Amino acid sequence: MSLSDSPRRRWSAEKKPSVFWLPAAIVIPITGLIARIEVTGGEHLPLTGPYVLAPNHYSELDPVIVAVATWRMGRAP
Repeated sequence: MSLSDSPRRRWSAEKKPSVFWLPAAIVIPITGLIARIEVTGGEHLPLTGPYVLAPNHYSELDPVIVAVATWRMGRAP
């Protein structure tokens, strides 16, 4: 499943200012330049409410990559 094919609706932080907007505006473009992100199983992330995301880690950049992927799927990390 690619991120662009996801029918997920956007979260409420998109409608009102969020503390994540400024870091996202800086980190997302930089991450897009250095990493190609492919998400599998994104349909299991709930549309609303809290969630626990436990990815496998292969490097120190993984938390940033996971946060960007989660942001692109419509949820705040």
